[in-house]
Amino acid sequence: MINAAVTMMFISPIINKSTFGRVATLDGEVIGVIFGSRVGETTSYRMLQEDYTSELLQLLNLNDIERKVFVELTSMTNEAYSKLM
Repeated sequence: MINAAVTMMFISPIINKSTFGRVATLDGEVIGVIFGSRVGETTSYRMLQEDYTSELLQLLNLNDIERKVFVELTSMTNEAYSKLM
């Protein structure tokens, strides 16, 4: 559950601002995705927006251990995203 919330927080804004997306596969399995934006193009993935209210409410109710895990996952996600940029 925490993984889904972290993913939602960081990936959803990226997808919503993207004008293109690509999927990498290996032996028929998805191994990665990339989204990007071309200057002057209209975003095309806004239809992927979903309501994440229940996930956000669950984040607000995390206990201390879960909150620590959430912070660690968030830090790892931020670090990975920074390296990608």
